[in-house]
Amino acid sequence: MAASNVASGTVRPADTVELRFGIDHSVLTAAYCMWRAYNQDKLIFFKYPNITLGAFLDWSLPTNGKVEAIGFYVGNKMIGVGWIFNAYRLGGKKVAEVAAAFFKKTPLSIWRSALDLSLNYVFEDRKFDEVYGQSACQNRGGALLSKFCGMTMVHGKLPWGEDPGANTVVYKLDRHTWESHRRPEHPA
Repeated sequence: MAASNVASGTVRPADTVELRFGIDHSVLTAAYCMWRAYNQDKLIFFKYPNITLGAFLDWSLPTNGKVEAIGFYVGNKMIGVGWIFNAYRLGGKKVAEVAAAFFKKTPLSIWRSALDLSLNYVFEDRKFDEVYGQSACQNRGGALLSKFCGMTMVHGKLPWGEDPGANTVVYKLDRHTWESHRRPEHPA
Protein backbone atom coordinates (compact mmCIF):
# COMPACT_ATOMS: atom_id res chain seq x y z
CA MET A 1 0.00 0.00 0.00
CA ALA A 2 1.36 3.37 -0.97
CA ALA A 3 1.60 6.22 1.49
CA SER A 4 -1.01 8.03 -0.62
CA ASN A 5 -3.55 5.55 0.72
CA VAL A 6 -2.97 6.85 4.24
CA ALA A 7 -5.58 9.54 4.79
CA SER A 8 -4.61 13.10 5.59
CA GLY A 9 -7.90 14.89 6.06
CA THR A 10 -9.50 13.41 2.96
CA VAL A 11 -12.44 11.69 4.65
CA ARG A 12 -15.83 13.18 5.50
CA PRO A 13 -17.74 12.75 8.76
CA ALA A 14 -20.51 10.73 7.06
CA ASP A 15 -18.13 8.21 5.44
CA THR A 16 -18.36 4.53 6.37
CA VAL A 17 -15.52 3.00 8.38
CA GLU A 18 -14.37 -0.60 8.09
CA LEU A 19 -11.81 -2.70 9.94
CA ARG A 20 -9.09 -4.58 8.09
CA PHE A 21 -7.05 -7.30 9.71
CA GLY A 22 -3.57 -8.58 8.97
CA ILE A 23 -2.12 -5.25 7.91
CA ASP A 24 1.40 -5.60 6.56
CA HIS A 25 4.71 -3.81 7.08
CA SER A 26 4.22 -1.32 4.21
CA VAL A 27 0.94 -0.09 5.68
CA LEU A 28 2.38 0.14 9.20
CA THR A 29 5.43 1.94 7.82
CA ALA A 30 3.22 4.52 6.11
CA ALA A 31 1.23 5.01 9.35
CA TYR A 32 4.41 5.44 11.42
CA CYS A 33 5.79 8.00 8.92
CA MET A 34 2.52 9.96 8.90
CA TRP A 35 2.42 10.15 12.70
CA ARG A 36 6.06 11.31 12.75
CA ALA A 37 5.43 13.90 10.05
CA TYR A 38 2.63 15.47 12.10
CA ASN A 39 4.45 15.12 15.46
CA GLN A 40 1.77 12.75 16.74
CA ASP A 41 4.36 10.08 17.54
CA LYS A 42 5.29 11.60 20.92
CA LEU A 43 1.70 11.19 22.13
CA ILE A 44 1.08 7.82 20.50
CA PHE A 45 4.39 6.28 21.59
CA PHE A 46 4.67 8.31 24.80
CA LYS A 47 6.35 5.49 26.73
CA TYR A 48 8.89 4.99 23.93
CA PRO A 49 9.31 8.47 22.41
CA ASN A 50 12.39 7.44 20.43
CA ILE A 51 10.94 4.23 19.02
CA THR A 52 12.46 3.48 15.64
CA LEU A 53 10.52 2.27 12.64
CA GLY A 54 12.18 -1.13 12.98
CA ALA A 55 11.20 -1.49 16.64
CA PHE A 56 7.65 -0.35 15.86
CA LEU A 57 7.34 -2.93 13.08
CA ASP A 58 8.85 -5.69 15.24
CA TRP A 59 6.22 -4.95 17.88
CA SER A 60 3.23 -4.40 15.55
CA LEU A 61 3.54 -7.17 13.00
CA PRO A 62 1.51 -10.34 13.59
CA THR A 63 4.63 -12.49 13.34
CA ASN A 64 5.46 -11.76 16.98
CA GLY A 65 2.20 -13.48 18.03
CA LYS A 66 1.60 -10.98 20.83
CA VAL A 67 0.02 -8.05 19.03
CA GLU A 68 -2.93 -7.81 16.68
CA ALA A 69 -2.87 -4.66 14.58
CA ILE A 70 -6.15 -3.57 12.98
CA GLY A 71 -6.39 -1.01 10.20
CA PHE A 72 -9.21 1.54 10.26
CA TYR A 73 -10.27 2.44 6.72
CA VAL A 74 -12.68 4.65 4.83
CA GLY A 75 -12.76 3.19 1.33
CA ASN A 76 -9.11 2.62 0.41
CA LYS A 77 -7.83 5.31 2.78
CA MET A 78 -6.37 4.22 6.09
CA ILE A 79 -7.44 6.65 8.81
CA GLY A 80 -5.81 4.96 11.81
CA VAL A 81 -4.58 1.79 13.49
CA GLY A 82 -5.81 -0.13 16.50
CA TRP A 83 -3.94 -2.72 18.54
CA ILE A 84 -4.86 -5.56 20.89
CA PHE A 85 -1.94 -6.74 23.03
CA ASN A 86 -0.98 -7.95 26.51
CA ALA A 87 -3.79 -10.52 26.40
CA TYR A 88 -4.11 -12.64 29.54
CA ARG A 89 -6.52 -14.91 31.35
CA LEU A 90 -6.60 -13.62 34.93
CA GLY A 91 -8.97 -14.79 37.63
CA GLY A 92 -11.16 -16.48 35.04
CA LYS A 93 -11.42 -13.31 32.93
CA LYS A 94 -9.95 -12.68 29.50
CA VAL A 95 -8.29 -9.25 29.63
CA ALA A 96 -6.12 -7.24 27.24
CA GLU A 97 -4.64 -3.87 26.58
CA VAL A 98 -6.00 -1.96 23.60
CA ALA A 99 -4.90 1.18 21.82
CA ALA A 100 -5.94 3.26 18.83
CA ALA A 101 -4.28 6.08 16.94
CA PHE A 102 -5.82 8.18 14.19
CA PHE A 103 -4.31 10.50 11.65
CA LYS A 104 -4.47 14.25 11.98
CA LYS A 105 -7.60 15.85 10.49
CA THR A 106 -9.67 12.67 10.76
CA PRO A 107 -13.17 13.80 11.82
CA LEU A 108 -14.26 12.88 15.34
CA SER A 109 -17.32 11.04 13.98
CA ILE A 110 -14.96 8.74 12.07
CA TRP A 111 -12.97 8.09 15.26
CA ARG A 112 -16.21 7.19 16.99
CA SER A 113 -17.29 4.76 14.26
CA ALA A 114 -13.87 3.08 14.20
CA LEU A 115 -13.87 2.71 17.99
CA ASP A 116 -17.39 1.28 18.00
CA LEU A 117 -16.39 -1.30 15.39
CA SER A 118 -13.14 -2.21 17.14
CA LEU A 119 -14.79 -2.58 20.56
CA ASN A 120 -17.50 -4.72 19.01
CA TYR A 121 -14.72 -6.90 17.60
CA VAL A 122 -12.88 -7.03 20.95
CA PHE A 123 -15.92 -7.95 23.04
CA GLU A 124 -18.09 -9.93 20.61
CA ASP A 125 -15.61 -11.65 18.29
CA ARG A 126 -12.55 -11.98 20.52
CA LYS A 127 -14.64 -12.50 23.71
CA PHE A 128 -12.61 -10.30 26.05
CA ASP A 129 -14.16 -9.53 29.45
CA GLU A 130 -12.12 -6.39 30.19
CA VAL A 131 -9.80 -4.11 28.26
CA TYR A 132 -7.35 -1.50 29.45
CA GLY A 133 -5.79 1.46 27.70
CA GLN A 134 -2.91 3.72 28.65
CA SER A 135 -2.50 7.32 27.63
CA ALA A 136 -0.06 10.11 28.30
CA CYS A 137 -1.57 12.53 30.82
CA GLN A 138 -1.27 15.39 28.31
CA ASN A 139 -3.01 13.45 25.50
CA ARG A 140 -6.41 15.14 25.32
CA GLY A 141 -7.40 12.96 22.35
CA GLY A 142 -6.72 9.83 24.39
CA ALA A 143 -8.84 11.14 27.24
CA LEU A 144 -11.66 12.03 24.84
CA LEU A 145 -11.58 8.63 23.14
CA SER A 146 -11.53 6.81 26.46
CA LYS A 147 -14.47 8.79 27.81
CA PHE A 148 -16.43 8.31 24.60
CA CYS A 149 -16.02 4.53 24.89
CA GLY A 150 -17.31 4.48 28.46
CA MET A 151 -13.90 3.73 29.97
CA THR A 152 -13.19 4.74 33.53
CA MET A 153 -9.88 5.84 34.99
CA VAL A 154 -8.22 3.30 37.28
CA HIS A 155 -5.24 3.69 39.59
CA GLY A 156 -2.34 1.42 40.38
CA LYS A 157 -0.82 -1.41 38.42
CA LEU A 158 -2.45 -3.08 35.46
CA PRO A 159 -3.95 -6.52 36.25
CA TRP A 160 -0.91 -8.30 34.80
CA GLY A 161 1.39 -6.43 37.18
CA GLU A 162 2.74 -3.69 34.90
CA ASP A 163 3.30 -0.36 36.61
CA PRO A 164 2.07 2.33 34.19
CA GLY A 165 4.66 4.82 35.43
CA ALA A 166 4.53 8.56 35.87
CA ASN A 167 2.51 10.84 33.61
CA THR A 168 0.32 7.93 32.48
CA VAL A 169 -3.41 7.53 32.80
CA VAL A 170 -4.92 4.04 32.73
CA TYR A 171 -8.48 3.42 31.58
CA LYS A 172 -10.61 0.30 31.92
CA LEU A 173 -13.71 -0.94 30.12
CA ASP A 174 -15.56 -4.14 30.97
CA ARG A 175 -18.09 -5.99 28.84
CA HIS A 176 -21.08 -4.90 30.94
CA THR A 177 -20.18 -1.20 30.74
CA TRP A 178 -19.49 -1.48 27.02
CA GLU A 179 -22.86 -3.13 26.42
CA SER A 180 -24.61 -0.30 28.26
CA HIS A 181 -22.72 2.32 26.18
CA ARG A 182 -23.02 0.55 22.81
CA ARG A 183 -24.17 2.75 19.97
CA PRO A 184 -27.45 1.78 18.23
CA GLU A 185 -25.65 1.55 14.86
CA HIS A 186 -23.49 -1.32 16.21
CA PRO A 187 -25.86 -3.72 17.99
CA ALA A 188 -24.64 -7.16 19.02
